Amino acid sequence: MLINNNIAIDVLKTWNEDQDSSYKGRDDRPIPSLKEFEVIIDTLFRASLLREEGDLVSISVTWISEEDFLKYELGKWRETELSLRFDTPIEFDSKTLAKMSGIVNGYSGSLLVHKVNNSFGIWGIAYFEPKNEKIGSIPCSGLNTRHITPDSPAINITGVGSLEISRGNSMIGRIENGNFIKSHAKVLSPDMLGKYLYRLIDINIDIQTRAFSDENQSIKASTYMNSMEYLIEILSQRKMGATIIIVPEEIRDQSTKEFDTSWKITGTLEVDKLHKNLVNLSPSHQNNSLPKLSTSRTLRNRLRSIADLAKMDGALLITSKFEVVAFGAKLTSEKWKGAIDCGPIQMHFYKDYLDFSRLGTRHNSAVNFVSAVKGAIAFVASSDGPIRAITRSDDDKVIYWPDCRISMFK
Repeated sequence: MLINNNIAIDVLKTWNEDQDSSYKGRDDRPIPSLKEFEVIIDTLFRASLLREEGDLVSISVTWISEEDFLKYELGKWRETELSLRFDTPIEFDSKTLAKMSGIVNGYSGSLLVHKVNNSFGIWGIAYFEPKNEKIGSIPCSGLNTRHITPDSPAINITGVGSLEISRGNSMIGRIENGNFIKSHAKVLSPDMLGKYLYRLIDINIDIQTRAFSDENQSIKASTYMNSMEYLIEILSQRKMGATIIIVPEEIRDQSTKEFDTSWKITGTLEVDKLHKNLVNLSPSHQNNSLPKLSTSRTLRNRLRSIADLAKMDGALLITSKFEVVAFGAKLTSEKWKGAIDCGPIQMHFYKDYLDFSRLGTRHNSAVNFVSAVKGAIAFVASSDGPIRAITRSDDDKVIYWPDCRISMFK
């Protein structure tokens, strides 16, 4: 095996914990053995190191037998089989996966793999309805379209040596840099980083009940947070180093003292205007309106345009209204000499304490900036995967979350 055996042990342990979790209400499904997990993970890992016609391999595999697919999936999770089957199972190895690269992506389809006649084989391909996008999705569904992602171990290749392990629409964890990282609740939730993000737009929420003061605030918060999640999603897809910093609108001018840039800019992409339009279009009786869909699609494109500015060497700074302050900026704040602690992480078995002295200029300059500009929140993406969030806490410490991507839900 190329991959460390302890990773397969950790994955199996986490899978059993997920199966036994009382609050997730899992069906009692067959669980792969340690040997089977070893084969699946090692084969996908090897495939991730290959290239097919010069491109990185992209493929998804779901571990389920033909019998279990019909027994557990059909009827409850799928209206019809919606699958293709091979007359003869195809050998399950890294070279075969590389040859099949790109035919399924884990979001709308996956290869079906299991033991066939005492060997590991690809016996079919299952297709399913992609999860709804939070921005730009069509808010309706047709008849006979209930085809849920199989409730079985699924592994997607997300980069060189990088694998995503999921179950249905739930994330189990990721394998990156030779380590298995468990899934945890979304960092952007109100009892974690979310409370700092909500403050930027004057949203009041009861942390205990997660209740907003009124429906309009709830819609406003949802619209804003969906945009934040989409920016993080773009950074995650690109797998490159980048820094995006959000500064409070009211201290935009003050923040300019903390960076240098050769790219002086004015103007607006009118994201705040689109947010307000979506809030006005969100009453329940207008959920299927074409204006809402059109506005949402436009918002998606504008956010991607903003994220494109983060490709420049240096930091991208935007306000809480998504107005661009600067890009390609060199952060110049004085070195922070206070404490740097891991922020609260719910439903997580450990805290990932980081030594920022080993993380380099991008992370440390972000720490210095948020310490100098109170209320600012930095998202720092690393080319090796994690997207870390950094801000200043209520008790004047700098706090961080080790990864904004890993969440309980895909």
